[in-house]
Amino acid sequence: MPAIVSRRKWSPLDMAWTPDRAWLWNMTSSCWPRLKRFLRLKSWLRICVIQKINDSSPRRWRGSHMAALSVLVIWSIGIAMASTAHPPEESLTDILRRLERKFARLRSLTAQFDHIYQAPGMRLFHESGHVWLRRPRYMRWEYTHPEVKLFVSDGKMVYLYVPADRQVVRQKLSQVDDLRAAFIFVLGRSHLREYFTRIALNPKSERPVEAGDVVLQFTPKPRYAAFAELIVEVEPSTLTLRRVSIIEIGGARSDFLFSHVRENVPISLDKFRFTIPSNVHVLGNR
Repeated sequence: MPAIVSRRKWSPLDMAWTPDRAWLWNMTSSCWPRLKRFLRLKSWLRICVIQKINDSSPRRWRGSHMAALSVLVIWSIGIAMASTAHPPEESLTDILRRLERKFARLRSLTAQFDHIYQAPGMRLFHESGHVWLRRPRYMRWEYTHPEVKLFVSDGKMVYLYVPADRQVVRQKLSQVDDLRAAFIFVLGRSHLREYFTRIALNPKSERPVEAGDVVLQFTPKPRYAAFAELIVEVEPSTLTLRRVSIIEIGGARSDFLFSHVRENVPISLDKFRFTIPSNVHVLGNR
């Protein structure tokens, strides 16, 4: 009975098994799994190479066909490796420099937001709505869920209006301690190190909302300490704002998560004007 010779599954790299083709085998062996997935060689390339082997002698592969396929493999390895390569990590100084340049160019911003608030011993509270920001000191936060309310800064005065309570709280912007005012403080700064004693990059205590995002942790200097800590999360390539978290001195925490962010769009100043409705109770400065 003739001996049964087991035949393994053929691979296009069979042509690189001979000693004079060892350079190609060494180069491709480590990259072959992802190269194979990338090119999907199970169909077209496999059929073409099998037909060529059947029609050609081994020596003929040392000529033009070997050169052509070598170029194909090298080119494909380059694409496959480029598609999976990770860019080098930026230093804190580089990221801050880019962020400061972005803030300096940022004139306005609109976005949808989710506001998650939690204080020690209290249940988590979740609100959402739309925000408009315009430099230097204009803000409009429209809360739509679960309760309608409005927080507006016209550049001098800040108004908080809750229709269900029939009440308006009015304060001078320079005196307000509302956490939303922190956005005016941060987005208006081009030299962040002047205002914070410590800035940490990707701290272990803060996981990003989106994998791969850049997270910066700011600890303010005592004279600017309206809050204990500020967390800013941005998308790494464009530095688009993804999250701002504010930790208060007493331990309460507000997370503002942003989506559908648009930057430097025209926003009329009328958006930041507030007329106090009739028949409401007004608290605060006049």
